[in-house]
Amino acid sequence: MSESKQSSADAPTLAQSAVVELVLGAIGLIFVVVVGRNLGDAYSAPVDRLPAAGLGLAIGLVLGVAFGVGVTRPFFAERVRPFLARFTSARPTVLNFAIIGLAAAIGEETLFRAALQPSVGIWIAALLFTVAHAAIADYRHPTLGKLAYAALAFGMGVLLGIEYDHLGIAASMATHFAFDTTALTLIRPLLPTRGVAT
Repeated sequence: MSESKQSSADAPTLAQSAVVELVLGAIGLIFVVVVGRNLGDAYSAPVDRLPAAGLGLAIGLVLGVAFGVGVTRPFFAERVRPFLARFTSARPTVLNFAIIGLAAAIGEETLFRAALQPSVGIWIAALLFTVAHAAIADYRHPTLGKLAYAALAFGMGVLLGIEYDHLGIAASMATHFAFDTTALTLIRPLLPTRGVAT
């Protein structure tokens, strides 16, 4: 079996992806309680949540469009296709991408921003965020594309951390959701079409 077919067979379903992301969020909540912080403080906002979330959506949309348009260029498209085969076995629909984006925004922002960042700082939280994406990228066999993905994950981790500190979790969740949903929607033509699992 080819690496691409093997990878796509091992790709998580939509339900598996959502459960993993929500488990990350639960771990984050447990961490907050164990270290003795108030849950309200973890989710507090230095500014009004609605405008912050709107700004986060706008930032995520712009970054998602830039990423999606860039990755679909022929030079990059053929290099990322094998990587995308491991991402998900869900049908490549906007609704499924929105579900993945929402679950990732809730789970990962709760763990890496609300729980870990106040204890370890933006840079370490961003590094841990990058490491957490190793399962998708398979960093064991580094390539230029995988290093670029790691740099993107780290950069996004730093950006989301800055948003969390200055705008609150609503902004970082909104950016995360909008980026993931928009980027996945735009790179949909590069995703394997065999996806039937939900």
